[in-house]
Amino acid sequence: MRHPHVYKQGCEMKAYVTLVLLIFSGYLCSITRTVALDGSQQYTSIQAAVNDSGHDDVVLIYPGRYQESITLNNYNITITSLFINDPDQSIINNTIIDGNVNSCISAVNGETVTINGLTLTNNENDTNVAITFSGGGVYITNYSSATISNCIIRDCIALSGGGISVSSYSAVTISNVKIFNNQALLKGGGLSFNNSSLLTIDSGNLCDIYNNKATQGMDISVNYLSYNSVPWDITLGLGSVPLTEADGYFINVHNANVTVNIAQGAIEQIDHDLYVSPDGDDSNSGLDSGSPLRTIAIAMQRIASNPDNPKTIHLAPGIYSHSANGQILPMGVKSNVKVQGAGIGETIIDGELSRTFWGAWYASNIEISGMKLMNGRSIYTYGLSFLYCTNIVVSDIDCYNSLGSNSVGITLGYSNGIQIENVILGNIEYQHDLSAIFTFECNNVYISNVIVDNLTTSDSESTFLGLIFYDSDIHLRNSIVTNISAVDAWIFLYQNIYEPFAAYNLDMSNVLIINNSVSNPSWVTSPIYIQNRYQPVQI
Repeated sequence: MRHPHVYKQGCEMKAYVTLVLLIFSGYLCSITRTVALDGSQQYTSIQAAVNDSGHDDVVLIYPGRYQESITLNNYNITITSLFINDPDQSIINNTIIDGNVNSCISAVNGETVTINGLTLTNNENDTNVAITFSGGGVYITNYSSATISNCIIRDCIALSGGGISVSSYSAVTISNVKIFNNQALLKGGGLSFNNSSLLTIDSGNLCDIYNNKATQGMDISVNYLSYNSVPWDITLGLGSVPLTEADGYFINVHNANVTVNIAQGAIEQIDHDLYVSPDGDDSNSGLDSGSPLRTIAIAMQRIASNPDNPKTIHLAPGIYSHSANGQILPMGVKSNVKVQGAGIGETIIDGELSRTFWGAWYASNIEISGMKLMNGRSIYTYGLSFLYCTNIVVSDIDCYNSLGSNSVGITLGYSNGIQIENVILGNIEYQHDLSAIFTFECNNVYISNVIVDNLTTSDSESTFLGLIFYDSDIHLRNSIVTNISAVDAWIFLYQNIYEPFAAYNLDMSNVLIINNSVSNPSWVTSPIYIQNRYQPVQI
């Protein structure tokens, strides 16, 4: 008969061996797939290695420039350079994934990816093509997650998240990552965190996020549709400017609980008027017209936001465009800054049918005047937009042949104290909405001497053209809406039907709406529609 003590020891040993074998078999099942461009390893393509990978596999990349846009294949994997075994900075610098104007690495189906020791870029040659994707360096969406360590993400472009985009309840952890010289046409030039579940920025192995560009959050945008009380901490080794709270320009926060700790800034803030010219140079001081900067967006980054003594960016006459002088469009607007062109016929910003112009979130006390904005195009970004802003002036502007997110001109939302004066909007044909001025939930909007002219659309169902005002307090004077042609459209609409805006009203006088054609209204019962449930409008 076996002794009980010996039997117990035997069982424990058997259990131990079984556990070891299980762990060892797990390691055996994890495969490292090596990639090198010269054919010396198993693969010459990262995507091919990813396609063959299973859960917990490692794709090990040898130095080289890989022109690929990597998409995960529903498995959780690691993508790393040789840095994982040899922590040498030169390995990071020389192991490059070039997305070629697409996302470098995408996790879009609930995958988990670990990214280590790489340089990610997708627009190093600064092309100006139409952009339709998010996450220039890394795109994480649909309950996916990423841990990104020891990486450089630079010279990328995307709609949102020029460097990294995190959306749809996804998660990201970044450690010792440098994100710079990226651009988002919408939000988060460096990092966009949108309606997601986890944002971890390592405060031990500090990250640097600086000198990125967007219209909403130059470096970082944290955005929720409704208030999220989960605390997120943004502590950086280097940002564009030192910050102890979100400023709305470099770091934009909407409906989120965010603390900010950035002690060191990369961009000196100049508390002085700045001058820009099409033939200027960004290495100049910009302090006078004899030493102008060249790029308007860079001048906006550098000029100080001084509420006690606001400063002006002076734009010299000439044409500003991407192809002619490297303009970066669209451009964000900083609080307490005025942008003053030389006049509608003198200062011209040309979107070259690929970009729009100005945008501001959570900005106050700003002015844009004296310029022509022409050939803007985007179905994603507005031509000029001001959201959650106060005390805004737009004057002496001509928007010609421009379209931004179904608007030919100015979009205002959740803002207070807006003055629009001496503005011409129109001269475009497009198949969808062509709102010249569109407002929603705005108070104290003063519009004077505005001409909306020559808009033509072929859309056949409930289209917005001309002047469209929702739940807003509008004072409209001395304006014309003319030469609009549509199948089924509102040419002028004012509607206020919700109790929170009962005090808002339409007050308009000396307004001419003439020579417009709506050929077959079916959805639209009347091309001119005015309704206020709470008080008589003033006409």
